[in-house]
Amino acid sequence: MGSNHKKLFGLFLILFGLYYFLKSLGIFTEIGVYAWPFILLILSGAFHIAFFLGGCKKEKAGLLLPGGVFTCLRAAVHF
Repeated sequence: MGSNHKKLFGLFLILFGLYYFLKSLGIFTEIGVYAWPFILLILSGAFHIAFFLGGCKKEKAGLLLPGGVFTCLRAAVHF
């Protein structure tokens, strides 16, 4: 695993922990019901942007799979 992957994974763990910490304090109880579909949209966009900014290389095509999954989940929640 490269250095960038370790940093990204670490950031994910920090954000995940922060979310559950704020949820335990009662901050995300009402906001979370409406905010999590937008989080899916942001994640989807981030994966797609990473692919296109990476030069649309064949090696980076794996970024489109989670991006597509998050897009479909977002669409399913919206309708």
